[in-house]
Amino acid sequence: MDESIGNKTIQLSLILKTLEELHDIVFLMEYEQGRFKYSYFSKGALDYASLSEECLGKYIDEVYPTYIAEHLNQMYIEALKKRKPITYKDKMNVESMNQLGKSVIAPIIEDDGVIKYLVCYTEKLSHDDYVFDTLTGLPSIKGLKEKIETKVKQFPDKKIAVCYLKINQFDQVVDLIGHGSIEDFIVEMTNRILRVLRNEESGLARIAGDEFLFYIVSENEICDVAALIQKQVQASYLVDEMELEVTTSIGISYKISQELPVEHLINQSYHAMFQAKQKGGQAITVFNFNEHTNEVMNKPIIERELRRAVTKKELTLYFQPVIDVHTKGIHFEALLRWFSPKLGTIPPDVFILVAEDRDFIQTIDEWVIDKASEFIYTSKDPSAKVAVNLSTKTLASDTLESMLETVIEKYQISPSQLELEITEHSLLRNEQAIIDKLFRLKKLGFSVAIDDFGVSNASLNYLRVLPVNKIKIDKVFIHNIEKLAKEYHIVHSIISLARKLGLTVTAEGVETKEQVEMLLQSNCDELQGYYFSKPVDEQSLDRVVEQIHDKMDQLTSIHK
Repeated sequence: MDESIGNKTIQLSLILKTLEELHDIVFLMEYEQGRFKYSYFSKGALDYASLSEECLGKYIDEVYPTYIAEHLNQMYIEALKKRKPITYKDKMNVESMNQLGKSVIAPIIEDDGVIKYLVCYTEKLSHDDYVFDTLTGLPSIKGLKEKIETKVKQFPDKKIAVCYLKINQFDQVVDLIGHGSIEDFIVEMTNRILRVLRNEESGLARIAGDEFLFYIVSENEICDVAALIQKQVQASYLVDEMELEVTTSIGISYKISQELPVEHLINQSYHAMFQAKQKGGQAITVFNFNEHTNEVMNKPIIERELRRAVTKKELTLYFQPVIDVHTKGIHFEALLRWFSPKLGTIPPDVFILVAEDRDFIQTIDEWVIDKASEFIYTSKDPSAKVAVNLSTKTLASDTLESMLETVIEKYQISPSQLELEITEHSLLRNEQAIIDKLFRLKKLGFSVAIDDFGVSNASLNYLRVLPVNKIKIDKVFIHNIEKLAKEYHIVHSIISLARKLGLTVTAEGVETKEQVEMLLQSNCDELQGYYFSKPVDEQSLDRVVEQIHDKMDQLTSIHK
């Protein structure tokens, strides 16, 4: 090995070791043909930056979605161009809203003037340490988050938007007017934003040097308000007798329901801001699940992040009430949600498909069953019941029965308190083996339900051979029940047949009062859908149950 190369390697190792003694998060990036590759990162980077060992040797654009990779690339390119260290504040590797980091990127200039490596180290900063931004007097991210949570509870039926604003090419602004004048510029910009927001039910926080977060509760078009803010911010500034104009990128996320936590709304607006930044100029982007999903699905990162989601406590159970129309009793279906700080909110149909395709859906199903059982145990209610969905691969697993017995023993609950939902599709392979297994599970005391009933050609045959307790009529039949006589007669016939076979019937996807009334007339046993409640987190269940009882009382009084 060339002695000079060996010496450089030793010097780099010493630099990295020294930095690690001072800072938890240290990266060594290799510059190669216009791209930046992870050549080294510290253990702290693994803990705080949501990286894994397999990211070593990969380029930034192989690790992150395009809009985030471009943001990180810009930081490293700036250090390359300036040929000196640069400092910036940002989320901890663009993933944590509650944890800021102060990062330094230092290019290593070799004897021949070439820059092949850049060292980055990050000092953790926390908004929890203070209540207000000392320069602007604005609340911290923590304070604004608490305000948004209050508004969501105060205005459950109103449109609430969370908006993330970033100044474009802020480093050039600093270079132009200097660090001495930048504070005056930020104060003036803050005042301009506040002058627009004072006409709205709103709040504003400063996140970092060039980033702001605000919320708006309004019946007006939020994009119009955001555009007005951009226009006011872009108007000329007079700084040290110099005229200055800036543009901004704004990302917007909407509170669609109580289902999405405020933290997720903030992160969605953050991801949307980066997508707006990609467009350049004065851009505004509203967070879109489909566009975001398409971006993320193109990266192998989704599999890696999903594998880590269980241990990192990113997976969450939401619960949708199922109402017994005869007793007014309520049990719940457990539905899985995933919010990845790195990737944003990923729809269940997307990440479940990935988990099934990569053969680790069974691990996720076992986690859901464990958490649902823990929920039943915590309720201390002997009549509590939760339905869980079993994937095809979990249903076919040789360990399913022993796993279920272990869980109910662990939480000391009755098998009858866990309802196992299977789809007709899951029965297509190894049909007889699955049927035999379902008989054993039913004998153990577990309740079995066929989900999405009616969409398979073999639906009636399954009623003949399967040991099920319940069928759940697919929502495709429910959606048009009040408009089309055909759907009504199909649903009515399914209910009549099921009653003769001694099966309970649940109608899924109930969204209107008219649907409820027609299902009551057909003697449907259970109702589930947005008319009563969307899936909610555990903390919201008491409030939702109370509202459902009020609705059922009103419906009962009408039908007496």
